[in-house]
Amino acid sequence: MTPCEEWEGPTDKDGYGRMHIAYVYGKSVKMYIHRLIWMQTFGHTDLLICHHCDNPPCINPEHLYAGTAKQNTNDMVERGRHRNNRKTHCSHGHEYTAENIYAYQNSRQCRECRKLIMIKIRQRTKA
Repeated sequence: MTPCEEWEGPTDKDGYGRMHIAYVYGKSVKMYIHRLIWMQTFGHTDLLICHHCDNPPCINPEHLYAGTAKQNTNDMVERGRHRNNRKTHCSHGHEYTAENIYAYQNSRQCRECRKLIMIKIRQRTKA
């Protein structure tokens, strides 16, 4: 893969380049630079513009791809960038291990908690 070309202008808190592009009804309209680069290179898309390189300030068109929110979340989870990847235990104190993780809608859930929830649901439906 070719090297990253990093945006040197202003960035948001996550490191993505943003730029003012217009005023609409007196309000500033900003656009992500990597999206602007994609549109200039490949044309408009309603999809998200994601990074193959996993480098937020990168604006190299070869490193960008158009994808769905689901694809973007899957990429974040696979690459360890999803906010939930830093959690080591579920909210009920069960440890996240390979055996105790249940993948559901692009997120991970605790299998122990899921078992308890399913038991409660079955009990309610029997009653």
